[in-house]
Amino acid sequence: MPAAYRGAILTATITGLVCMGDTILYSVLPVYADSIGLSDFWVGFLLSINRFVRLVSHGIIASFIIRVGVKKVVLISSIGAALSTFLYKSPALIFLFVGARVIWGIAYSGFRQAILFYAANASKKRSQSFALSHVIKSIGPFLILLTGPIIFEEIGYEKSFILIGSISVIGTIIAFLLPEIKIHAEEYNYKNVLLISWFKVLLFLASFIVDGFIVVVLSILFSKQSLSSPSLLIMVSFYLLTKRMISFLLPIVFIKSYSLFSITRHYNLGISTIILGLVILSQQLYASGLIILFIGATVTENVAPLKGLQKKGSQKMEVITAVTLWWDVGKALGSLVGILVYKNLGGDIIFLTLGIFMTIIFIILHIPSKKNASREHYV
Repeated sequence: MPAAYRGAILTATITGLVCMGDTILYSVLPVYADSIGLSDFWVGFLLSINRFVRLVSHGIIASFIIRVGVKKVVLISSIGAALSTFLYKSPALIFLFVGARVIWGIAYSGFRQAILFYAANASKKRSQSFALSHVIKSIGPFLILLTGPIIFEEIGYEKSFILIGSISVIGTIIAFLLPEIKIHAEEYNYKNVLLISWFKVLLFLASFIVDGFIVVVLSILFSKQSLSSPSLLIMVSFYLLTKRMISFLLPIVFIKSYSLFSITRHYNLGISTIILGLVILSQQLYASGLIILFIGATVTENVAPLKGLQKKGSQKMEVITAVTLWWDVGKALGSLVGILVYKNLGGDIIFLTLGIFMTIIFIILHIPSKKNASREHYV
């Protein structure tokens, strides 16, 4: 097995193990906020601060990969991730909790950059590496969303995070098995990462809506059904589990579809599906709307690095850093303002507004004229 391909698979396995604490936190925190004394602001802040941290850490992590190697970055990240999960057990110590979220933000930046770096260097197995690594890293979150509500009900909040943190330690052990791959410093220019392009605008919007805004307002959508806290937790976990299941299963299809249809066609399909999901949600058809949104986001997130790498002359580290940075900008802002926006700007009408806005951007920005097509750049 080629070293880069093996590295992508192993790093995805580590990520799946260590991100279970962060995954279940998105179900637990909004539901039990009142009982542990957290306001809507603190819930939004704690669920988004890690993503804002990544806006800074992506560039730093890319530089560290160049200087010390990808293996050491993953090893250090796995230690930090396990530590942050153990710290989630004490939500009353708010500054300790914030520290844990900051550590996790930096750690996840390391994992994500490493997976994409390994996969981008897998040469003949590049598309397969991207798709398969996404499948593998989704297994841990899928399992914790499936079993999490039962675990928290049986052993309580604190012991649950101690258990999940203990499982995360396994990821540190696996990190020692990673291969090392070098990269030349001249292949990376951070200024190109920050440069705005149509590609990045749509990445931002897709992430803001599906991975940020929608995730944090799930509990509000289903609270209209007058469910108890445990029942509401189960309902929110079910849809987050469905999102993870789609992320787990759909990339298996990509392994074949990438050889049948163009990368651009995949990308356009992802964006169009997100818009359709928003329109359906605006009609209060939550079940079908959410599933369609999750499908669209999975397609878009999976194909984005490959679309960026399509550009002639594109550099791997620039593409990897740009995709992770702009996707996380959307996640961070969506998580931070999601609850406040939904409650203060008309409820379900915001879905239609976002759908119309994204459609306009998609038409104007993503589909350039033939005259400008040759100048379109991705990173």
